[in-house]
Amino acid sequence: MKNIHIRNHILNIAIAIGSALLLICAAKIFAESYDIRRQEALEERLKGSDATESEPCSPSEELYPGFYERLSELKADNDDLKGWIYIEGPEISLPVMQSGEEDRDFYLKRDFYGNESKRGTLYMDSACDRIIYGHNMKDGSMFGELDKYTDREYMRRFPQILLYLIRDDGKIISEKYEMVSSFTISEKKFKTEGFLRMIKGETAKDRYDLGEYLEGVNPVPVSEKINDIREIEFLLLVTCEYSTENGRLFVVAKKIS
Repeated sequence: MKNIHIRNHILNIAIAIGSALLLICAAKIFAESYDIRRQEALEERLKGSDATESEPCSPSEELYPGFYERLSELKADNDDLKGWIYIEGPEISLPVMQSGEEDRDFYLKRDFYGNESKRGTLYMDSACDRIIYGHNMKDGSMFGELDKYTDREYMRRFPQILLYLIRDDGKIISEKYEMVSSFTISEKKFKTEGFLRMIKGETAKDRYDLGEYLEGVNPVPVSEKINDIREIEFLLLVTCEYSTENGRLFVVAKKIS
């Protein structure tokens, strides 16, 4: 009888643990699907009911009919909204946030509304408007498909980025970029003062150093369309890279309008 009692007790414990694990898994799945639904709702809000499945507009126009008005409405919901980015190849269409210096990585694990989120939200470096960070999610969301741009042919086929920025006066400006390069570095290298200064490109020397770096290390060669890499205004997209330990993938684009 004693052995039967012990076996029943162990079985009850195993059932309880199994039930708890199922609840944890269910909660995780619900949280991730909730993140996705919220993101989809944001994009649908920007598209509006009159949106079609056609290609987005040119950068001199709105991304979707009524896009500017609805983007301004989102800005009213959260003043940290810096703008919106659209990348044609993987069809990334996402808000871009920017928090203050006191918590520069706030949106690393927060959604648009400031709620905790595993996938976070794309965000600009608080010290440099030309660097955008995002998670490399396994399901392909956020910057999860950015690694496609390590392939030169893919970059040639889908080079375009549209970036819509909300200025301090509320005016929305549109910018067009073209992918020109990509490279991977270690987290240790990424965090060095010299590298961070170089990618921010605040001085002529920094831009020169970035040009030298790109010409020397990137697996996707700098576009032949660039006459002088040191005179280009860049946009840098940054995400994690898993083929190397604690790697960082940089995709480099040049401003063309």
